Amino acid sequence: MNLIPVALAATAEDPVVPTFISNIAVGLATLVGTFLLATFLRSWVQRIIRAKQGEGREEVRVLYGRMVFTITLAIGITVSLIFMGVPLEWFSGGVGLGVAFALRSFIANFFAGVVLLSNQKFNLGDFVVVEPDHTGKSAIVGRIVDIQSRATSIRAIDGGEVTIPNLRMIESAVKCYTKNPIRRQAIEIGVGYGSNLKEACDLIEKTVAAHESVQPEPKVTVLVKEVADSAVILKARFWTESRVKWWIIKSEIMRDVFMALQESKFDVPYQVRTLRVDDASSDILAKDPEMLEKLEQIESAKKTSPKKVFTPTPPNS
Repeated sequence: MNLIPVALAATAEDPVVPTFISNIAVGLATLVGTFLLATFLRSWVQRIIRAKQGEGREEVRVLYGRMVFTITLAIGITVSLIFMGVPLEWFSGGVGLGVAFALRSFIANFFAGVVLLSNQKFNLGDFVVVEPDHTGKSAIVGRIVDIQSRATSIRAIDGGEVTIPNLRMIESAVKCYTKNPIRRQAIEIGVGYGSNLKEACDLIEKTVAAHESVQPEPKVTVLVKEVADSAVILKARFWTESRVKWWIIKSEIMRDVFMALQESKFDVPYQVRTLRVDDASSDILAKDPEMLEKLEQIESAKKTSPKKVFTPTPPNS
């Protein structure tokens, strides 16, 4: 038997007002007051932590503020239910089981958010890639802007904001590019087969190292990646700060390297295909007058104007 509703009914001055209405009014007032108190305590705790630890530990402030808010609100809801005359024994039986089953996803995501904030694997502002999970959902790339009770908000590269359940942030593989203070970048560029590779590598290394956003340590390295179809591909690796706009830095460095190679008269080729016709192919082509005529037109055009692109005349229909 709940004693508080009975006491309220016994002390009520106005017998016209039903007892359960006064109980509900007191319970709702308690709930509203508890919500306001929880909000105040959350702000108060966050201010204390900010004063002691500074602005750099926002995740800790969010975590402790959220815990104080949740505990205070849970106590207030319990007291409100007592004032309203709701038997708490209900929540230990089938009703409680049904409520827990309905809120299982919310509860799982809530505790997942507590884990994310407490272990500090990810911080607000980190640039992450959330890999596809077992359900086949696509990867998400962006910057963490908020970790809420149920979900994490990520601002994608295109400016859109994606909301991800906290449970997925724990169960999926997440690659964080800003956990370390610096991160490695790389660009690739091709030079002609006849180029002096040592001089080209030295020029690229000097040009990349001269950029103001490139870290002096670790040093810039330029490697020969592969001998491709039309060029020798060189790959330059360098390090920048993790939280800078790396895509802009890569664009600027690629532009500087390209201009430096052109000024130094290095050949930066485009894809070229060479067609060789041997004796066996000539016999085959001799049976196809139209194809043989096209080849003769190409050879004639190369002799008269080798720098112009020649387009063979299509055969008459």
